[in-house]
Amino acid sequence: MKAMKYLSMLLMMVALSVCMVGCGSDDDDEPSGTTASIIGNWSQTNDAGTVITLQFKANKTGTINYVYSDGSGNRNDNFEYDYIEKERSLTIIGSQLQGVYYVTLTATKLILSDNSAAYEFTKK
Repeated sequence: MKAMKYLSMLLMMVALSVCMVGCGSDDDDEPSGTTASIIGNWSQTNDAGTVITLQFKANKTGTINYVYSDGSGNRNDNFEYDYIEKERSLTIIGSQLQGVYYVTLTATKLILSDNSAAYEFTKK
């Protein structure tokens, strides 16, 4: 009888161990060892030849800089932003790019998409 009780307990422990091993986080969107952050400088050249540089700072502010290819000068705008990483949602407030964007982010590429267009930037 004691042997049967011992075997039952042993079997239950093995079953629980298997269940515990199967539990874990499956929320990894990127391979381990890689980190992509929106913080930093991102650049693109549009169809007109204008170089656009976005700078996202950790304090949820940023700067957008335009360097026009026709030699007419530069333009800088400051903005605030809210980035919700889990939803991949970026809201930019107070600049020409003001709006809500869906974000596709890798270590070297940032793509901002809205209903009408997609803007691809490269990490500087």
